[in-house]
Amino acid sequence: MRRASLRRRLTAAVLAGSLVLAGSAPAWADDVPDTTPPTIVSTGMTDGQFAPAVFLFTPTVTDDVRVSSVVVLIRGNIQGACQLPADGLWHCRAVLTSTIVADGEPIDITVRAADPSGNKSQATTRVRANNANPTGTVSPARGTPMHSGPITITLTNVSSDVVRVVSSDGAELTAAPWSFPWQAVNRAKSPSFDLYDEAGNKTTLATDYIVDDDPPVIQSVVNEAPYLDSILDDGTGWVGDAATLIAAIKDASPLRYEWWVDGVLKSTGQYFYWRTTGMTAPTATVQLKVWDAVGNFATRSYVANIDNRPPALGSLSPASDALIRGTTFPTTIKVTDPHGVAYSNLQDADWVNAEPGSFTTATLKSGPDGLRRFTWLEVDRLGNYTTYTRQVIVDNTRPTLRITKAPANNAKLTKTTTILATAGDRNGIARLQLLVNGKAVATDTTAAYSFSLNPAKYGRTFTVQVRAYDRAGNTQDTAKLTYHR
Repeated sequence: MRRASLRRRLTAAVLAGSLVLAGSAPAWADDVPDTTPPTIVSTGMTDGQFAPAVFLFTPTVTDDVRVSSVVVLIRGNIQGACQLPADGLWHCRAVLTSTIVADGEPIDITVRAADPSGNKSQATTRVRANNANPTGTVSPARGTPMHSGPITITLTNVSSDVVRVVSSDGAELTAAPWSFPWQAVNRAKSPSFDLYDEAGNKTTLATDYIVDDDPPVIQSVVNEAPYLDSILDDGTGWVGDAATLIAAIKDASPLRYEWWVDGVLKSTGQYFYWRTTGMTAPTATVQLKVWDAVGNFATRSYVANIDNRPPALGSLSPASDALIRGTTFPTTIKVTDPHGVAYSNLQDADWVNAEPGSFTTATLKSGPDGLRRFTWLEVDRLGNYTTYTRQVIVDNTRPTLRITKAPANNAKLTKTTTILATAGDRNGIARLQLLVNGKAVATDTTAAYSFSLNPAKYGRTFTVQVRAYDRAGNTQDTAKLTYHR
C-alpha cells in the first residue's frame, strides 16, 4: 500500500513538470470565475395568498458555491435582510401595515438572493394584504356582573375572515356559531378569546365578567365634617347642620344606594349630603341599604347625634354703637361650642385661629367719621357657622366750644366771678372743665355750662381756659385769658 501511494505521487509530479516545461499555465479550479447566480427554488409564498401585517415566510434558495444574502423588496425598495439560523433555512419578514398597503390590496413581494461573487437573482410573488386584525364582541357584554352557574358565551359581529377562535380555557372552534359553554364560579376569573383570521392576524377579546354571590359588606359610615371626621358606627358619632355621610363598602361589583333618615328616603347617591336644618331632636336613625350589580343586598342602621347649633357668643367688643376715636380700634370676640371652634374670621381683617372658649382679638382701621360695621364669622368643627355683626360710630371730630361770659382779658379781679360757656358735638358733650394755670379746677356736665372763679385762691397773675370733652373723648380748648388781682 505504501509503495502504491508513493508511485501515484511520483506520477503526478512528472505530469506537472511536463506541463511546466511545455509552457502552459496550470488549470486550478479556484481560478475559474463564478458567473452562476443563485437559484430561487421557491419564494416561500403562493400567488394570491393572504399576508398579515407582519408576514413571515421561508424561501428556498440554492447556489453552486454558497448563498451569501437574501433580502426582501417591496415596491423596489429593500425592506430588510433575511436571516439564516441553524436550521439552514432563510427566514424572511415583510411588514405590510396599513401605512404601507391598504387592507385587501394586492402587493408584490420580491426575494433577491446573492452569492459571494455578487451574482444575483430574484423572484416575485403577488400576495393580498390582510393587515386588519379581526374584530368581534362578546355576549354577555364585557364586565357583566353575574351569579355562579352555567352560561354560554357567544362571540358576535365576528369578522368574516376569522377561521379559528381559541379560549383561554383551551376550547377551540374553527367555524361559526362561535359559542362556548362556561361554568361561572364565584370570584373566578372569566375567560378570554383569541381570534385568528386566515392571514394569521390575532385579536384577543376579554370578558372581565364579575362573578359575585356575596352580599356587600358595609364596613363603616363616616361623617366627613369640615374639621372633625366622625364615625357613626357605635352611636357616638355626630353630624352638624350640613353633613356628608360616606360609607366604606366592600363588594366586587358596582352598588346602588339608599339613605333613609327616621324611615324617610333621603338620598340614592353614593354620598349622602344631609342637611339637618330645622331638626330639633337630639338624634336621628340613619339606615343605609345597598345592592350590588347582581342584586345581593345588605343594610345597616346607625344612630347619629345632631348638633346643628353654631358657636354661641360669649362676648363681643366694642359694644354696639360705641363711639370710636383714633385711626384704629381693637375688637375682641369670645365664643364657645361643645365640639370646639374651628376658626374665627373677621371679614375685613386677616383671619386668626380661635381655640374653644378663647378670646380672639383683631385690630381694625377706623375709617372716616360715621357708622362703621364689621362682622365676625364663627365656625365650629362640625361645620356649623354663624356671623356676629357689630356697628360702632367713628368720631374723630373735636367739639365746638365758646365762652359766652367772662371778664375781659387782663382784667383785675377782686371778687368771685362767673364764667359761662357753650359747647356742641353731633354725638354729644360729655363735660366741660375750667382750667386755671392749665389745671382742672371745676367740672360741669350739664348745659348751660357755668363756673365760679374765686381769684383769691390763685396767685397775683393767673390764666383761665375752658376745655370741652365730647362723648368719644375728643377735646377742644378755648384761648387762655389772663387775670390779675
